[in-house]
Amino acid sequence: EWQKRMDAFMRKSVAEVEVEAEKLAREKGLDMVVVDNPLMKTLKYQNGTDLTTDVLFRLQAGGK
Repeated sequence: EWQKRMDAFMRKSVAEVEVEAEKLAREKGLDMVVVDNPLMKTLKYQNGTDLTTDVLFRLQAGGK
C-alpha cells in the first residue's frame, strides 16, 4: 500500500515538473530540456540554461 502511494506521488510530482518545465522552455525559446537527477539517468551537458529555480518557483506558486 505504501509503495503504491509513493509511486502515485512520484508520478504526479514528475508530471507537474514536466508541465512547468515545458512552459518555461517555450517562453525561453528552448528546444530541449535535460533532466538531471538521481532518479532519472540522463546525459551531461555544458553551457545550458538551468531552469531548476524557475520551475521550483512556479510549482510553489501553484503553476502560475
